[in-house]
Amino acid sequence: MGGRPDKPWYRASRNEGYVKIDGIQHRLGPDKAEAECAFHLLMAGEEPHPPEPTTREWL
Repeated sequence: MGGRPDKPWYRASRNEGYVKIDGIQHRLGPDKAEAECAFHLLMAGEEPHPPEPTTREWL
């Protein structure tokens, strides 16, 4: 109550979309359309498919 609304944002340094829901940050992926879909699934209480790992995560 009184906090910021849950809405996705883009982090240019990681080239990915994110959203924070109930204090938990979720990575939505680099594609805008897929990020929107993942956001709506999260808001509906479902777990979206995790985005593909980035090169940084493999190192």
